[in-house]
Amino acid sequence: MSTADRPRTRRAWFADRPVGIKVLGAVGITAAAAAAVGLVGLSAVGSTHDQTTALYAHDMAGAADLAAANLAMNQSQLEVVSHASSLDPQFKQRWADQFTTTAADFDAALAAYATHTRSGDLTLVDQARAEYASFADGVQSQAFPRSAAGDTRGYFAARDQYLTPHMTAVQDILGTLTEAEEQAGAASLDEAGQQYVDTRLMLAALLVISVATALAVGALVARSITRGLSKVRTVAEAIEAGDLTVTSGLTSRDEVGRMAVALDRAQESLREVMASVVTSADAVAASSEELSASSAQISASAEETSAQSGVVSAAAEEVSRNVGTVAAG
Repeated sequence: MSTADRPRTRRAWFADRPVGIKVLGAVGITAAAAAAVGLVGLSAVGSTHDQTTALYAHDMAGAADLAAANLAMNQSQLEVVSHASSLDPQFKQRWADQFTTTAADFDAALAAYATHTRSGDLTLVDQARAEYASFADGVQSQAFPRSAAGDTRGYFAARDQYLTPHMTAVQDILGTLTEAEEQAGAASLDEAGQQYVDTRLMLAALLVISVATALAVGALVARSITRGLSKVRTVAEAIEAGDLTVTSGLTSRDEVGRMAVALDRAQESLREVMASVVTSADAVAASSEELSASSAQISASAEETSAQSGVVSAAAEEVSRNVGTVAAG
């Protein structure tokens, strides 16, 4: 049974693949590795974008809403003080109208904050809106009427009794919410930084694994091809030296393996031809020896015949002389 006809094993599966498939496989693995690194990188970029968007949409927007609420609160206090210190009724009315607008701005800012925040306590938001509503009610029902009537003492009493407690509560709640937003923003930044580190490590590991895999497959393909070519070269060199007993021993069914099998079979046919030639040469040599022996025997017979011919010739001459003598007598 020739090497090409032996049963195949699973280990020979890769060796049996065509050279083009092997090369394309190595290139494909490299391309897949590059694609994997690219996809992970794109995923990381997308995640970073999402985190940045969330940071703006929630943390930064929430902080901006709280800043707007604080500004409205401070503006409200300024409008109340301006109303009390103004002597012109028209200006007093203008400050009262402006306070109504500012109160609406405060409520809108906290309503927006409730939709943006990821860390603020919505219960505190409701409390802040309720405290400001009480503050605004005290301004409209107590402070502004007494200020409009010129009752300074009554205004300060209303301020201390109805305004300051609610104003202080609102400011405390806004401070608590602002601190929570700052902590949430810091936590988001830390999370983004940790994700960056994790993504960088994952990309580095994936890159190392991909490069190692590509190099391993490339080395396997190169070794598979060069090993087969080396065995074919060994057989060719042996034939050049006149040795027809060396075979490649390759069993793969790729191009190199089939070439080696064809060379082994050609060498086997050449050995058979040479064996037939040697057998024929031996037969010719034996026939030549027999012919040489026959020639020697014929030569000896010829020499014997020549000697006998000489004797007969001498006898004939003797007879002729005797005949002559008889004739003379």
